[in-house]
Amino acid sequence: MKNNSHGILNTIDNGSSLVTKEDLEKNFGIFLEGFSCNDIIKNDENYNFQKIIQTYVVFSKNMIKNKIDFFGNVERISESIMFDLERRLYQVLRPSLIVYINKLRVENVLVGMDSGEEYKYFTKNFFHFKRFYINFFKILPLLNEKIFKIIENEINYMIWLQGTLEKDQKEIHKMSTFNVMHVEKVTNLGDYHNNGKRTILLEDKFNNKVILKPVDLKNSILYHSLINQLNKDLNTNIFIPQVVNKRNYGYMEYINHESCESTEQIKDYYYNLGVVLSVMYLINGSDIHNENIIAKQSSPVIIDFETLGSTLNPSITEETSSFILSNSVLNSRMLPIKFSGGREVIRDYSAIGRVMKNLVKTIKIKNEFTSNPIEIKEETIVEDTVQNLPFFNGDIYEYDNYIKDIIKGFEDAYNTVLKNKKEYVYILKNSVSKWNYRKVYRNTKVYSLLLDRLNVPDLLENKSKTIKYLKNILEKNIYLATRKDIIQKEIEALLSYDVPYFFNKYEWGSYESLSSNEIDLEMKFKKISYADFLLQRKIIEISLSNQNDNLYKLNTVKETINFQTNLPTNKIREAITEKILDGCYISKDGDVDFIGLKTNWQGELEINHLNNGIYDGVLGISTLLRNNADPNHIEIINKLEQKALQEILNRNKNNYGFVNGVNAIISYYLTNFLDTTYIDEKVVLQIFMDINSDIEKGRYNDKHFDILGGSAGLVLTAVKFYQVNPKYKILLKVAENLGDYIVNNMQTHNEFVYWKAHDTLNLEDSLKGFVHGLSGQLLALYKLKDILKTNKYDRVIHGIHKSEKMSMSEYEYTDSWCKGFSGMGISRIKILESYQNEDIQSDLIFFKNQILSTLHVNSDYCLCHGLMGKLDFLLELENRGMLERNEKQIVMKVTNNFLNNFDIEDFNPHKIALFTGLGSILYFLQRLENNKLNSILYFNA
Repeated sequence: MKNNSHGILNTIDNGSSLVTKEDLEKNFGIFLEGFSCNDIIKNDENYNFQKIIQTYVVFSKNMIKNKIDFFGNVERISESIMFDLERRLYQVLRPSLIVYINKLRVENVLVGMDSGEEYKYFTKNFFHFKRFYINFFKILPLLNEKIFKIIENEINYMIWLQGTLEKDQKEIHKMSTFNVMHVEKVTNLGDYHNNGKRTILLEDKFNNKVILKPVDLKNSILYHSLINQLNKDLNTNIFIPQVVNKRNYGYMEYINHESCESTEQIKDYYYNLGVVLSVMYLINGSDIHNENIIAKQSSPVIIDFETLGSTLNPSITEETSSFILSNSVLNSRMLPIKFSGGREVIRDYSAIGRVMKNLVKTIKIKNEFTSNPIEIKEETIVEDTVQNLPFFNGDIYEYDNYIKDIIKGFEDAYNTVLKNKKEYVYILKNSVSKWNYRKVYRNTKVYSLLLDRLNVPDLLENKSKTIKYLKNILEKNIYLATRKDIIQKEIEALLSYDVPYFFNKYEWGSYESLSSNEIDLEMKFKKISYADFLLQRKIIEISLSNQNDNLYKLNTVKETINFQTNLPTNKIREAITEKILDGCYISKDGDVDFIGLKTNWQGELEINHLNNGIYDGVLGISTLLRNNADPNHIEIINKLEQKALQEILNRNKNNYGFVNGVNAIISYYLTNFLDTTYIDEKVVLQIFMDINSDIEKGRYNDKHFDILGGSAGLVLTAVKFYQVNPKYKILLKVAENLGDYIVNNMQTHNEFVYWKAHDTLNLEDSLKGFVHGLSGQLLALYKLKDILKTNKYDRVIHGIHKSEKMSMSEYEYTDSWCKGFSGMGISRIKILESYQNEDIQSDLIFFKNQILSTLHVNSDYCLCHGLMGKLDFLLELENRGMLERNEKQIVMKVTNNFLNNFDIEDFNPHKIALFTGLGSILYFLQRLENNKLNSILYFNA
């Protein structure tokens, strides 16, 4: 090989053959003297600045040819390498080039009759004649540094690769038919780490393939040894890929996505997947997402071993509820954790998942290099290649019909290991003594977004400024804010255009030096038990049960009215209560928690602990159990109250909402103060005193302002608490201070008044409804007007009325409680209790009519978004004599239809929360059976 009589690897070891950034910059200047970018003939209309980018690519290709020969195939190899290098350079350069060309245009430096000619003049003169690049890189010195760092890493990686393949060819050949001497193609398969190293697919001219991974693969032995033994014990045949492990890198045979040969093999695949899931749980494997597993007939094949054998060291202690899930089978990332409700777009990155359907948004820009660019947005649904799912006769088979097989595989594997624990630990310890495992400190999506952000010109001017920016962003993670060593390494990697990569070393016996909340392999095997198996199985069941609710019967209302229900309400109540209690988890210390499916802020279902509050939390569950009045539930209720009180006051004291904050405690107390054990008058009064103190000292910071999460909700509970305890006059001052805070933070836009929450995406969301919108603030200010006997809020009240009318004429409203007519009607009912106003009465009638007109059409059943919320609102109207006879019949028809057709199997059994799950139905039944039970939709207004 060129300039290397002792083999290229030796020259790499002493560093003499590696290129440096300084040498590259010097050689690039020489290169430009003999190269014209006008010689570039590549023509792609979607690819701008070709002449500039390709100049760097041609230079890099020439440097590679001068440094290595790849056994005579350097031309073919370099072509495949350059494709990815070109893409990376384009991503890095494009934002700055766009800004710079427009800067020169404003300064009248560019020559041409139109923008097209000016663009050609710019690219032609970038490196030559006018030499725009000199001033360009004076302005953006970090950009020049980044470009040559990328090229340096690429060339040095290729130098290392050639030497490595030469040295390892005999071992590779033993594992695979891949021929090192005829390698023709290199394809990147992963992120860039540690100066451009990444996983690559190597192909020879005979189409043989092998994968090279730039990490230690010793921990793959842990997985292979357990699977090998389980294959014997369970009579399975889970495929184990061949691996060649070298120091800090290794090779793995290439695995094809192969079709099953029968439907029986599909069942076998999912059974085997359950076995693999069990092994991943036992050896603390994580990051086994859909790209890290391949379906090879009936065998799931793991192709990424980096995280196997990890030591789990969460930032929170084992006693906290979150650790239960972070140390569960969910840690493997094999199971779906969140999924969208619809089927048009499916975001499920888990190994046991769906066919991914991504919404790909493409933005094409016309007149990009003028002062008036035009964006053209195109959206298409693109299906993933789904190599992680089995297929037969050309059809992909998702897991829905094979959940029992997955659970059976997990059960058999877990219990086999549990019964033979000592034997399996012995096998592991004798398979490998020490290994490295990857430690992932944060979602790599964060790194990807930061790398894109670092391509924007303002962060390419000054290194200190860029480092300060990165530090500020990375320290926002409270668990990593104190880890200066980690953040420093993250910054160094990001500045080199790498994804930060961390690994830890481990050897058997290390558990003695672990902290109390860390779990290594030895500790994991000590902890496994039948009780743990039951918990993991329950989590699997919840994760895989993302069934949609069957609402067909709900929306099929017969014309005839049946006044007798076929199924007594107490039977429905018992069935729902049973499902809710199925979500209960009791720790070995007797602590009670609930795990289920919740709807997150993006509208996706996710498996998680319930929150602590009323809306979708344990205080909501406790409210339902109290309403049931079953003495068998008293202990659970007390435990839930204790948990919520401790966690909210200790962790979320500055959260003022009903979901997970202090107002949940206040509201719960006001509803149940005669029965509560752990929440008393002093606790509630102290919460208000602390809030008032924060307001007066300027420390109060409301991020929501609305009913559900902010000051408007606190006003309602402060007024109610005063009405219950009029001796506490200070509460009037608290309520007034909160009202003044709301008024002082009001914003205006085009005659609209509104309050913008920190997570509100647009004006519409701030205007609509009771829970998040203007009707909530309206009710709060009317309450203050009444209790304080003041007119100081009248101007704002008038502005809200006007804004709501404009909003309803401009935006489309639903009939829901949270953002639609049911909630807006709730606010009007309460306002009318104090102020008989024709406009408000008219609003209420309008809302009622809108709801009645579509009462039989429902896409949801819950209190927040669906039928139960509408029926509870109408029940309030009926109790006040505000429904006509024909209106009562409509309500009765829909209600009885629901009760007659109710089947617990039509509903997802793991959506159990009060406002967003089965708790909604249970609550409404309790209201029907007990007319003294107040509506919870008011939140104690």
